[in-house]
Amino acid sequence: MSTNFENDVYEWGRRLIEKVGYKANKDSFVTLANVFTLSRMFISTIPRRVHVSESFMTPQKYDKAIKQIIHDLNVGHNVNARLSRRIKDKKVYTDRMLADWGIHHLHLGEEVISKGKNEGLIEGNKEILFVWVTNNDAYLIGIFDHDSWTKTQVLEIVHDNWYHLLKPFELPRDVRSTIDITDLDRLELRNACVNTAVLVRGCSYMGLGGGLTCGNIGGNDVHKANTILRASDDLAEWVKNNYSILESYMSGAGIDFASETLEFDVSKFVISAMYTIKCKPSNYRIHIQSQHEPYTLVPHGFEAVIEPCAEKREIQDHRAIKGLLIECG
Repeated sequence: MSTNFENDVYEWGRRLIEKVGYKANKDSFVTLANVFTLSRMFISTIPRRVHVSESFMTPQKYDKAIKQIIHDLNVGHNVNARLSRRIKDKKVYTDRMLADWGIHHLHLGEEVISKGKNEGLIEGNKEILFVWVTNNDAYLIGIFDHDSWTKTQVLEIVHDNWYHLLKPFELPRDVRSTIDITDLDRLELRNACVNTAVLVRGCSYMGLGGGLTCGNIGGNDVHKANTILRASDDLAEWVKNNYSILESYMSGAGIDFASETLEFDVSKFVISAMYTIKCKPSNYRIHIQSQHEPYTLVPHGFEAVIEPCAEKREIQDHRAIKGLLIECG
């Protein structure tokens, strides 16, 4: 029997990155983390309730674009052609505003670029739309210029309209920065991958989007990559501790377990946080009992990118399994 569950994880990341058209990073861990960068960056095509801030002002020249965006978000049409031009880069890039504050920006043009490196994207303008996106809702904050990435005003609007979005990231009252950080300071620090708290209406917030690591990767993306790697270690330990049980069962089915190659079903873990091992060449699958309810590591809708087969990407619950379940196919 042979296993290399950690390698399974890294190979899964590389295949997925290349599948969606990007070049894998030479660093396997960065490639793995980039899967979650993409899951956060691309807005999945699912219907969302759309909320507009009370202070929202739409210049007449953007009226048609804003109405189109609201409609598309509402019915679940694709709005990703309005994202940063850098989604066309060969390698995955980190949107620092999204990583720091959890806020997307959308371009407000009406025409599709027909040629050049940005072919297929929507034309841009001097201003952009800032929007906070969750699985079920989209919050239109306002229209800003391209120098507004770190303006406290952006979060003031969120605070005034949808305080519940910020509340989970509020720091204790006795935790305050000892220096005043200006919008320009914050921009320079963010560009250097330094995370800062932001004072809004007397409340301090930090880590709204998970923050940035010193390697210019989203902190949440790194955390999720590490979650899978820890899972691969736990799975290897489980196989080691249950080897005799597995060998006995497979022998009863006429299979030489010692000649099998075991592979971690990474997609299933990412979608459901459940452990399944694929056995080759026998084509058996080993499902392991779980002590916790299912959860997913990606935003709703991105599971379709991870697993094209609708049946295989359904959320699964292993809590009812007694020990383990082995099935063929």
